[in-house]
Amino acid sequence: MNNLKYQKRFPLQNVSEDASILLDEDTTINLKALILSIPDVYFRSGVWNEYKKLSSKIAYDNAARSPYGADIIINYNDAWYNGEVDARLLIYITCPCESDMW
Repeated sequence: MNNLKYQKRFPLQNVSEDASILLDEDTTINLKALILSIPDVYFRSGVWNEYKKLSSKIAYDNAARSPYGADIIINYNDAWYNGEVDARLLIYITCPCESDMW
């Protein structure tokens, strides 16, 4: 998907206002804040479709409405993890559709 050093997968997450993910044993991040922290994410509806670049607000709203939750993949470098200026973060969101769930 990219050449960033780290990748974390969070399968079928509840994408509600207060949903959080455990990045590592000491770091919990609010999922909405994470998604909205960057201008664009890669989103797809249905696991067989291609990812499309969408505004993070639209992607978050779509994921929050999904009755099945969303698979979230985040890719980042050391700089993002350490809060540095030259940080890189990419987020991939997959919302399964009904036919994916059987």
